[in-house]
Amino acid sequence: MNKISDIYGKRIYDESSGFIGVAKDVLIDPNEKRIKFLLKEEATSLLRRNKEEAKKFIKENFIPFERVKAIGDIIILKWGVKMKPVLGSHLKGKRAVSTTGVDLGEVIDASFSEGGILEFLIVRPEVERPEVEEFLDMNGFLNIPFSEVKAIGRYVIVGIPK
Repeated sequence: MNKISDIYGKRIYDESSGFIGVAKDVLIDPNEKRIKFLLKEEATSLLRRNKEEAKKFIKENFIPFERVKAIGDIIILKWGVKMKPVLGSHLKGKRAVSTTGVDLGEVIDASFSEGGILEFLIVRPEVERPEVEEFLDMNGFLNIPFSEVKAIGRYVIVGIPK
């Protein structure tokens, strides 16, 4: 179970790893007993705006909560965008983050087989995490199947198979 207060200050990314902003608040609907929107800006400034400014503010800062895919170290939004090609040299140094928002460590390389088929994303973990123990090699690196890479941008978002 999550707490609303745990959301505040978390960085928000869409599945294509684009940085969206920082969670400042949520809008709850007490009638439906659910969170309706994740807010990138505090809505108190909304009251000081004219109608057109208010519409623009809502469009830019209110994220429908059903788009939230995972809340962990960061908030990941569903988007359904196809990944764009990325230079191999741009993988190194990125943070690998699970689709549940858990920081898995720093990407140090990727392995490939004959024909250039990507096999594994190689990650240096900084914290022991039981959920990824099965991916540890004898050098202490995580070898995450590249088929589990969901997005590459500022972060490399990976699904962890059960």
